[in-house]
This record gives sequence, C-alpha cells and structure tokens, in this order.
Amino acid sequence: MAAKQILLIDQETEVRQILHLCLQHLGGWDVTSVSSTQDGWTKLAAKLPDAIVLDILIPTTEQGLQFIQDLKNHPYWCSLPIVLITARAKWLSLQQMQQMGVCGVIAKPFNPIILPKQIADLLQWSAEKCHNA
Repeated sequence: MAAKQILLIDQETEVRQILHLCLQHLGGWDVTSVSSTQDGWTKLAAKLPDAIVLDILIPTTEQGLQFIQDLKNHPYWCSLPIVLITARAKWLSLQQMQQMGVCGVIAKPFNPIILPKQIADLLQWSAEKCHNA
C-alpha cells in the first residue's frame, strides 16, 4: 500500500525540517513541506495530499484561518483533513475547531517521537500506517 501523502505548511525553517523528518521517518509518510499558504495552494494544485499539517501562524493567525476557510469552501479540497500544529493551541476551543473543520490541534513545542501517532490518531488513520504507533 502506498504511503499517505502529507502537505506540511510551517513558516519556521528549523521547525518545518524537524516536522518533515519526523513525519517521514517515524510516521512513514510522504511529506511535501512548504513555508507559506501560497506555496501550499501551488502544491495542492499539483497533487492532492491525504492530509494537511498546518501551523496556524502562517505568517499571521488571520492568514492561516483564511487558508482553512478558503480550503473548506473549495469544492475539490473541502473534505481534505487538516491538523493544526501551533504554539497557540490553547487559544482554540473544541467548538472553534469544529467550526473550522479541523481534525485537531497539537501544541508547540511538540514531542517529535510521539507526533506521528498523535497525527494518525487525530486523522483516524490505522496504527499500522504509523511506524511509531
């Protein structure tokens, strides 16, 4: 079975590199990493991923929220699952996440060792897909 495809959007270069390595090597997923939502749209147009992992502060919370809203309003990408990874995880209530249509939020700083399992759990992907499960 082919590995799941993840589109990772995080503006911080070092964090993006750690996330990429973690999701690819520990999660066993194919990861495409970009630093902006603009680059995210380009990658989405080229290839549909199985999920998006997004830092909500790209570069501002408003821009990240607008990306989510635009994605959810698009007929082709509206069902694409999104997991947020952000330093502001505590700012979001369950009701806000449901309204945004995201699967869940993971707080920064995160534990790279358990991150793939956390993401797999939020996306309801079976444990066999995640090498770290």
